[in-house]
Amino acid sequence: MTKSVLIVGGGIMGLATARAFGAQGYKTTVLERSPRARGSSIRNFGMVWPIGQPEGLPLEWALRSRSIWLELAKAGKIWHEASGSVMALRNALELSLALEFIERETSRNLRMLNTSEALKKAPFLKKEGLLAAMYSDTEIIVEAREVIRILPDVLHTTYGTIFKFNTAVREVRQGTLVTARGEVLNADLIIVCNGY
Repeated sequence: MTKSVLIVGGGIMGLATARAFGAQGYKTTVLERSPRARGSSIRNFGMVWPIGQPEGLPLEWALRSRSIWLELAKAGKIWHEASGSVMALRNALELSLALEFIERETSRNLRMLNTSEALKKAPFLKKEGLLAAMYSDTEIIVEAREVIRILPDVLHTTYGTIFKFNTAVREVRQGTLVTARGEVLNADLIIVCNGY
């Protein structure tokens, strides 16, 4: 028998949760109080940033997340740019730390750029005082508003996820939730992703 999950909140956390459960075969329903998610999901993300994670499981998870982003972007024809990241180095200490980081983090695709390479890769950098830059090729830019708009359709098409927009939730109990309109929904699991 197929397990079911109700997810309260259609922002980026709710969508990510819906994708995870949909991929595991759950009958997934997302309830969002607005016509489309807004708030933190529009303001607080826009870059997939694996370089910010330490080696080991956090980096593995970040790279797995990156591959999921690429998969969803392709499925939904969602704009994204595999831009990588450029970290400007402007003094001897920064340069020394970057060189040490590159030497230590051998599983990453990092490299040092000289000044002209850095300015070619990132023309917006201030040239004065720029000694070099550290480049990572794993970062991706996404447009949050576009992701929030398109991803529900991708999840519905790919996993059969049901979305109930303009549906506020009034009460959550073990296995049951009640909407503001009095509709009672049951599921094996209820997850609340209601934003800030």
